[in-house]
Amino acid sequence: DASGLAGRRRCGIVLTLGMLFLAIQVYTLHFLATSNLLPGVGGGEAALSVRLGPGRGLHSSPDVYYLSAVGQRLAELNAEFIESGNQPEAKHIETRAQRTMVVDHLSRDASEWTADLVARHSPDSRSALMTLASDVWPIELFRDSANEFRRGETESLSKQLQQLAEDSERMQSAQRDALSDMQAARADQQRLEEKLASSTDEANVSSLRSELASAQKAVREAATAATEAQDELRRASDQRSRVSSRLDYLTEIHQNEVGMNARYPWLGLPVCIPNGWRWVVAYLVVTCCHMVHVVFGLVEAWGELRKSDSGTAEAPNHSSARNSRELEKRRLIERRRHPERHWVVIASSWVAFVLMWQLG
Repeated sequence: DASGLAGRRRCGIVLTLGMLFLAIQVYTLHFLATSNLLPGVGGGEAALSVRLGPGRGLHSSPDVYYLSAVGQRLAELNAEFIESGNQPEAKHIETRAQRTMVVDHLSRDASEWTADLVARHSPDSRSALMTLASDVWPIELFRDSANEFRRGETESLSKQLQQLAEDSERMQSAQRDALSDMQAARADQQRLEEKLASSTDEANVSSLRSELASAQKAVREAATAATEAQDELRRASDQRSRVSSRLDYLTEIHQNEVGMNARYPWLGLPVCIPNGWRWVVAYLVVTCCHMVHVVFGLVEAWGELRKSDSGTAEAPNHSSARNSRELEKRRLIERRRHPERHWVVIASSWVAFVLMWQLG
């Protein structure tokens, strides 16, 4: 009849909406897992592996533990690329070589650079850690501090790069002078050796030997000066290259507003969100309890739909209104017989929530 058809239609709507809700929640949990926003889960889209130890995927504070986790993840990626070789993946446009370049760039100019600041106990260590966390996954809480630190560091590094360029020119000039002095000393040494070989006067030979010893000493001093100048020039060149690479990284980060994890989804770097564990655990507990509730509701709706179909087939002449009233009476009697079930579910949900909150 019409009322039975309306009931089955309502059950169908409930089943459809319930399945849609479960699909949305499963997609949300998958996004949290692949984005390293679940406690103890890491590895990005390639592997959703639960790892031992707190905060491998999600950290609540930008500290040395977070820095260590970022460096460890980059080292794991580099090892994976070296082991697998330079083979392109079908799922991604970038090749292994391109990804290795990205990982090396982040290791050198983000992780290791920040680690050096922390190791030197720099006053900017806290800001550097916060900036690193913002580089990986930008959030509003870190945005202003990170932008201010980047501006200050960009200005400081630009001045340092200019000073290094001037120092390199001075060292090149010192190296040229040292090489010129060494060549002059060698020429003087060669001249004295020739004179000493052709001289027969004993007094003159003694004087030439003394002059030759001085010339040899001058050659050694000039060679040492040239070597030191070359070493200083090489160190200045390395430092200049490192500063220039860091400036390029800061420019890239300034242009990239979505963070490294969003730009390169395969990175799967650990994420830092203050009190993120508590938020995610609370979300997981509430959502999972809701999902269990919806699953039981779907099972009950499916059972009612089956009962309605079987009741209609077996007794098509019965009044649907009467069947509905009897069904409602049976439900009320069942609830009154077992009222503790609802309290057990509520109490267990709250106990689970409190335990997960404390663990988080």
